[in-house]
Amino acid sequence: MQTPRPLTIPLEPPRRQDGWTLIELTVSLLVVIEVILAALMIFDFSNELARVQTQITDLQQSLRVGQYELVRMTRMAGRGGLPPITAEPVQPRWAAVEVRNNVGSGGSSTDLAINFPGTPQAVAGTDILTVRGVFTSPIYQVNYAAGAFRFVTNPILKTPDLAVSGSVDLCSPTTSGVAQDFSATSALARAINGTVTEALILVSPISEAIYAVVQLDPANSTISPPGLMPASCPAGATAGATLAFFVKGGTYGDQYHTLSAAQTAQGLPPTLTSVALVGIVEEYRYYLRQDYAIAGNPASDPMPHLSRARMFPGTEVPWQGNLGYAQMDIADNYVDLQVALGLDANLDGVITEGSPPSSTDEWLYNAANDDGSALTWQYSNQGPPPRFTPLYYARISTMARTSGRDPDYQAPPLNQIEDHAYTAGVGANSLQNRMYRRRLLQTVVGLRNE
Repeated sequence: MQTPRPLTIPLEPPRRQDGWTLIELTVSLLVVIEVILAALMIFDFSNELARVQTQITDLQQSLRVGQYELVRMTRMAGRGGLPPITAEPVQPRWAAVEVRNNVGSGGSSTDLAINFPGTPQAVAGTDILTVRGVFTSPIYQVNYAAGAFRFVTNPILKTPDLAVSGSVDLCSPTTSGVAQDFSATSALARAINGTVTEALILVSPISEAIYAVVQLDPANSTISPPGLMPASCPAGATAGATLAFFVKGGTYGDQYHTLSAAQTAQGLPPTLTSVALVGIVEEYRYYLRQDYAIAGNPASDPMPHLSRARMFPGTEVPWQGNLGYAQMDIADNYVDLQVALGLDANLDGVITEGSPPSSTDEWLYNAANDDGSALTWQYSNQGPPPRFTPLYYARISTMARTSGRDPDYQAPPLNQIEDHAYTAGVGANSLQNRMYRRRLLQTVVGLRNE
């Protein structure tokens, strides 16, 4: 018997192990790291770009908001009959539009309101723009043919130039059927009930050039109840008021008086024998309010604001004596506010800008040493006799900056904006301040009363 042979299963040769070599792993790791770094760089760049674009967007929005407010109010300056320039016995006086040029220069004060306790400070070298007019309240019509305007003289000579006080009646509706607001929420009622010594403009029916600015006497002014209308009101009038006023004296009458038309030392303009329109004159000052990153600490970063102040017209007193009305901020991160005025010195209807200083240059405050009080700016060079130079335009320049610095950025150095000359390496031109991105916006505003 044959012994069976054992079965043998042939063995397969060992297979080679699949995997990465150390060199392959190293190269792969380097590639992955480079991709991640590139992605991070792109993300960082996008993040930085978004941050810068956001800051620039905020900057441009701030400029637009500020310019809109400045242009809107400047365009309305003189509403109610107040002209840009009014004549005083000695020399003309800015009335509807006025500029305090380059505050703090030449030792001048940076106070918003000169010598008023606690007044805000304006940024040195910037301008303060003042506009006056009937801005937020109605212009009331007067039934001037019915004896609605009365004045008291001393001595008793019934001529306007000797008037010391007076009154004027208002009715609703007017003889032409226009309703007038004497409600408790109206500015007129609030002034009377709150004993606010507002400035009133009284305009003649003959010409807007015949007008006076007087002080409301709230204590002797009344809003008439229904059924008890002033005698000058037409039959059927449902509401009325009698406004008493001081021509001079009172709290601010002397200051208001300087805004009136050509005048004697006292009293009303000689030809103002009747009144067609009455309004409350308001004054607003626009300025850059000095502030700091740490409030009250000048050693910290400056953070100026474009701000608005409401003042009693022609005075250095905030409205109602309240400092809260002296710093109503409009926009942040402003660098400069400059205003130039276009005056028609040769009365040709064209405002010429020469290379300042130039004898043909008709823009005031666009060149160093421009002096707005000089009679050469206030009287036309076309004479004799002397003729007041009409004011046609206000050119408003505002510059703002981004809210944060960019250490990798340097803005071009500033040279000059209007008559504000900048010094190299100092203030806005320092290396730290040139890390801010800046934008300049300029608008020429045509004034409503030439």
